[in-house]
Amino acid sequence: MLDKVLHFSLTQRFLVIIATILMVAVGVVSWQQLTLDAVPDITTNQVAINTETGGMSPEEVEKLVTFPIETSMGGIPGVEQVRSLSQY
Repeated sequence: MLDKVLHFSLTQRFLVIIATILMVAVGVVSWQQLTLDAVPDITTNQVAINTETGGMSPEEVEKLVTFPIETSMGGIPGVEQVRSLSQY
């Protein structure tokens, strides 16, 4: 079997060279169209909301601003977790 492959390759050199060039060309075109990230994004989708409230304490911001936003965000389909941070 191997003798037949070697004999064909040696007698039909031009055909083997053309087939090799075609395979390399297909490989290069496929490689250019490949969408692959070396470092995939493994972070979750997040939304950050920054609000400025002049003269309000963190407790007031939590009660009057943050909590209503959390409640609204919790009703969005596909939300797995809602976290917040209120600071002065």
